[in-house]
Amino acid sequence: MPDPGRGAGAQVRGLPRHQHGRVRLSSPRGLPGRPGDHVGVPRPERPARTRGLRLLRPERLRPVPRHGGRDGTLPVEGDERDALLRLRGICLGLLFCLAPAALGDPARRDAFFPSRFQGREARAHKPWPALDPSRLRLRSESALVADSATGRILFEKDPDRVRPVASLTKIMTAMVLLDSHLPLAEPILIEESDVDRLKQSASHLPVGWVLTRGELLRIALTASDNRAAHALARTYPGGTAAFVAAMNRKAAELGMAHTRYVDPTGLDPRNVSTARDLLRLAEAAWRYGSLCDMSTAPQLEVISRTSGRVRFFGNSNGLVHDGTWSIGLTKTGYIAESGYCLLMRARIGDRPFTFVFLGAAGKDSRLGDARRTRSWLLGEAGGADGRSGSVAIGAGGLAGKSRGPEALPRGG
Repeated sequence: MPDPGRGAGAQVRGLPRHQHGRVRLSSPRGLPGRPGDHVGVPRPERPARTRGLRLLRPERLRPVPRHGGRDGTLPVEGDERDALLRLRGICLGLLFCLAPAALGDPARRDAFFPSRFQGREARAHKPWPALDPSRLRLRSESALVADSATGRILFEKDPDRVRPVASLTKIMTAMVLLDSHLPLAEPILIEESDVDRLKQSASHLPVGWVLTRGELLRIALTASDNRAAHALARTYPGGTAAFVAAMNRKAAELGMAHTRYVDPTGLDPRNVSTARDLLRLAEAAWRYGSLCDMSTAPQLEVISRTSGRVRFFGNSNGLVHDGTWSIGLTKTGYIAESGYCLLMRARIGDRPFTFVFLGAAGKDSRLGDARRTRSWLLGEAGGADGRSGSVAIGAGGLAGKSRGPEALPRGG
C-alpha cells in the first residue's frame, strides 16, 4: 500500500504548474483532516456570494432528526426545496424594498437601525433648552450667538449693523490663501512695504526676516501679526490688489452681502461687515481644518532663516490658554474704529456654539462677554447678573502661561 504522504506529493508534482496554486493539500478519509477531502485533487472554485445569500441556501440547512430513518436525517425533497427558494426570494424582495425607504427618511431610519442612530448622533441634534435672551446682557455693541449643531440663532444684538471688523479680516485672508494652493514651504522675505504706515502698529517680524508661507500664515492667525498678513497678500499672483479682489469674491460666494474688504490685514477701517455675515464666515472657516488648528494654537516658536534668532508668538485670545474652554476656531481684532472684536467657535456641554462680538469697549470686555454667554447657555446665574458664575475664569487664567524668552505680547 503506498504511503499516503508520498502519493500526495507525487500527484501534486504531476499536475501542471499553473494548477499548483489551486490544489488543496489535506488528508484522506481516516487521517487527520476534514472527512471526505481527497489528496491532490483540485478543489472546484465556488462563485462569489454574499454572506446573506449563502445563509438562505437550502443545502446549507442542517438535517433534523427523523424517527425510524436509516441515517437519522430528513432529506430535503423537491417540493420543500422549491418552497425554500420562494421564501428566500420573498425575504430578499422585502429587504430591498424596505431598506431604501428606511434610510431615506430619518424617522424610519431611526426605527430601522435604532442602536445606530438613536445614540450620540441623535442626541447631537436634540434642541437646546429654551433660554431667555433678556437675561444675557453683553458689553459688545453687536453680538450674535448661534447653535452650530442646528444653525439656530439663540441671541442677537444689533446683528445687521455694518461696522469695521479689524483683524477678523484675517480669517478671510487665510481662506483665500488656502484656496490658492500656493506652496506653504516657499520662503518669503519680510520687506519694507509690509510695514504698517496707516496705524503705525507694532510687529515682531523684523524687515529682512525670511519665513515660509506656512509660517507667516500661522503667525497671522495665531498672533494676528499684520506684516505676516500683508506679506501673504503681496506674494499672491497679481499682488495685493488681486488678493483683495479674491477676498471680496469669496465673501460674495458665501452670501456675505454687507461685507467689503480693501486690505488683507484689517487695519483699514473700510474693511466692514456685520455680525450676521461673520457668522457665515465662521461656518465656512470651520471647513478648513488647518485654519482652525492654527487659530487655536496657544503659542508659536519661529526661527529666522537668515539670522537664526528665535521668536515666540502667543495667541491673541486669552481664553485659549485656559483649560476650561474647548475652542475650535477663534480670531480677535482691534482698531480704534472697530473696538474690541472676537469671533469664536467653542464646545459647551455636548455641542458647538459660535460667538460673534463686535465693538466691545475693552479687551477684557469681549472675553467677559464670552464667559457670560457660556454661563447663560449653561443656565447659570452669571449670565443674568453680568458675573461669570461658577465657571468664571480668574485673572490668572486669562493671563496664560509664560511663553519663554522674547515672549511677545498678544495683538489684535
